[in-house]
Amino acid sequence: MSAQYQDLEQQNHELREENQALRAELERIEARAAKAAEARTRLMRGSWRILVPLIDRQRVARSFGKLAQTASEFANPPAHWPTKEQILAEARDFMESCVRFTIRRRTLLLVFSLLAAAIPAFQMYLVVQQNEMIENQNEFFGIQVYDIVSRTMTEGDRNARQMTGALLANAKVEFLSGVVEEAFGAGGLGFQWGAYRRDDIDAQQRRLEDAAFRGHLIRSVVRAVQHRGDGGKHEMDADELHAAIVPSIRQILRDTADRMPQVLRLGRQDGDIDPALLEQVDYYLIQVGELLRVYGRIARSADEEAAFFDDIRPLFQRIGGRRDLEESRFAEVYRPVLQDFLFELALQPKLDSPPVNLETAGTSPDEALNTGIERLRKGLGEQALNWNLFKRQVAQ
Repeated sequence: MSAQYQDLEQQNHELREENQALRAELERIEARAAKAAEARTRLMRGSWRILVPLIDRQRVARSFGKLAQTASEFANPPAHWPTKEQILAEARDFMESCVRFTIRRRTLLLVFSLLAAAIPAFQMYLVVQQNEMIENQNEFFGIQVYDIVSRTMTEGDRNARQMTGALLANAKVEFLSGVVEEAFGAGGLGFQWGAYRRDDIDAQQRRLEDAAFRGHLIRSVVRAVQHRGDGGKHEMDADELHAAIVPSIRQILRDTADRMPQVLRLGRQDGDIDPALLEQVDYYLIQVGELLRVYGRIARSADEEAAFFDDIRPLFQRIGGRRDLEESRFAEVYRPVLQDFLFELALQPKLDSPPVNLETAGTSPDEALNTGIERLRKGLGEQALNWNLFKRQVAQ
């Protein structure tokens, strides 16, 4: 019993100490709240003493009236005149009232001036916050655009891809370059020999679908060049266009130098392929030709023909003079694409030139082909490919 009693005494003592600590804390909180309330009261009273008399001129009027009344007593007999001290006290009270009124009025004007200056500052703060909100919205909108473009280009049908490509052509050059970098760059989805197993390379469907997918992106780059070189609202001069677009074109050409020979080789293999897919691969080959022609116009306008031939040399070394071209089902598209490119190479149009017309230029297709082949031979070099075989294949 004594042990239990000692435990209860110990617990009771601890509870009393805890109660005293809580009571002291409560008193501190109440004292702090009382001090805050007293400070607010003093502030309100001080503000009231400062602001209310600013618009109250009665004290000035009363002190002046009292001084005037005291001075009027000089009209009485000398025995009833006010004393010197009385006149000085009344005059001092009147002057203090005037000075106090002037100071407080200036204080009020200062307060309102500060408020008037704070309102534009607050408005500027709101504008800055609103601009940040708009920037965040634009960033989120850009993310949504990336998502839409990626989904449409990878999952949409042919018409959806074509329309998305048209939108990409009008997008900012930086955005379009980022898409091209991911689709054609060595670090993105570009053609990499080491990334494919043998069974993947033999899978015609996979390789042709990859080429068809990139045809719409190449079209976007071609249309982007045309939009910015036709005098529209996005117009750029030849040097600016060369600096902005050509890095993306070079990435596409490096990818095409590896991809197009595979496409032509797969066209020789037997097997049932969806006709719609074959049409899209034809579209890819056509857009490669469009890209070569557009790049040639940019290079000629910017005096960069030497770099142009250096960029297209790997592609023509891989596809020019192929002996197995006739066995590919894509030969009917491949040959006209090369012919159109050689026609442009023969007539040397620049970025602002109209579409090539052999009749208007006063030349025949054979003459244009021969001239184009000679210009290509001069640009690529005599040892670049088998020129006799290339000439026969193009002229067929």
